Amino acid sequence: MNKTGKVQRRPSRAGGPTPAPRDPWLRPILLVALLWAAVLGWASATHRLPAWVVPAWLGLNVWMFVVYWRDKWAAQRGQWRTPESSLHVWSLLGGWPGARIAQQVLRHKSRKEAFQSTYWVTVLVHVVGVSGLLFGQARGLLP
Repeated sequence: MNKTGKVQRRPSRAGGPTPAPRDPWLRPILLVALLWAAVLGWASATHRLPAWVVPAWLGLNVWMFVVYWRDKWAAQRGQWRTPESSLHVWSLLGGWPGARIAQQVLRHKSRKEAFQSTYWVTVLVHVVGVSGLLFGQARGLLP
């Protein structure tokens, strides 16, 4: 406490605000993204998916991180924002790992419950849809 009776906070070493603690889910998210990349790589190697899918998926996820970064930057400056529906469409198309990593690293859209609920639905629909396509082909159920 200082002389006026108010609690003083210790400044961080750099003199700025204390950084938020790292999300404990970031590492598991990265592992799940790598596992999904391995599934897509297997599907491409076994000709269940075209060869361009994996590089396109990687590019989409880098793009998603950039879009989230740009949206946070715009939010901090009161500028035009990326519509949430666009973020969800890109996640549904396969950019969900990049989106989730950006949410955690940038601390953007990670606490908005309605957004997170829709985000997780897009992840589920994407993974179930692609898995159904891949494993339906493996069983001869799809062409």
